[in-house]
Amino acid sequence: MLYEFVRFADLSEDDISVWKSIISGDIALSSPFFEPAFTRVVSEVRDDVWIALGREDGELKLIWPMQKAGRVAEPVGAPFSDYHGPIVAAGTDFDPEELINAVGLSVIRMMGVHDPACRLHDYAHEFDGAFVVDVRKGVDAYFDTQRELYSRHAKKQRRIKRKMEREVGPISFDFDDRNEEHWSTLMRWKQRQYNETGRHNVLGPKWVQDMLYKLWKSDDADCRGYLHTLTHEGRLVAAEFNLGNKSTIHGWVPSYDPEFHSYSPGNMLQDFIIEGMEDYGLSFYDLGVSAGH
Repeated sequence: MLYEFVRFADLSEDDISVWKSIISGDIALSSPFFEPAFTRVVSEVRDDVWIALGREDGELKLIWPMQKAGRVAEPVGAPFSDYHGPIVAAGTDFDPEELINAVGLSVIRMMGVHDPACRLHDYAHEFDGAFVVDVRKGVDAYFDTQRELYSRHAKKQRRIKRKMEREVGPISFDFDDRNEEHWSTLMRWKQRQYNETGRHNVLGPKWVQDMLYKLWKSDDADCRGYLHTLTHEGRLVAAEFNLGNKSTIHGWVPSYDPEFHSYSPGNMLQDFIIEGMEDYGLSFYDLGVSAGH
């Protein structure tokens, strides 16, 4: 296989078409993080984005978006690219070390490699599973199954919801909120949470803020942001900003007003999101890795 590094702007229409064809033909690549549009948006806010291409007999067989400094690369959009890795045509094998050497890298750092074909398993230090809500059989069927498997939790959630409606009042849900004030509030809440818990504020860099905002404002069905919100009489109670494509939304940036913490507003918001998925033609709500709770 012959490899090269190119900028997103240098990809041809045929390259983009092949990219879309590969991911559309593999449900394992249905995440919006693998969409060309995600890499495009990141390339608009960072100047270190490159795409490794691999061709056999002139045909594009591998696409691997990255951002790099010198000979060290990481996933495009890191640390926000929860899933990443090589996008490879079915039936194609490649040597990762050959690729790295061919494009002049020493190492590619990865944190959430989605590797169903086990091409990179020999290089992994840790394995984990992802938790995905699947509503292809209908939202009602999903909740029926959840009530059967986790009856105690389901009863608790219904009880908390009634308690909140009784003590606070009616709650409104918006699946695709376009309110600028709500957007700013979520970003402020999340950054405060990082600061108060001593965690690194990944929302601080300007490129991150620009990327998230661009995705929120995008109307590209292949990769766009959804701001989901719960409000009470106009007051924001909880919000979650997720990345979506035509089939999947991926849980990304959640937070809530601490004054309402006793009502588990984050869990309540997730239930509302699931209930609203069918109206937007969505089949999967990906909660990511390490989401067993």
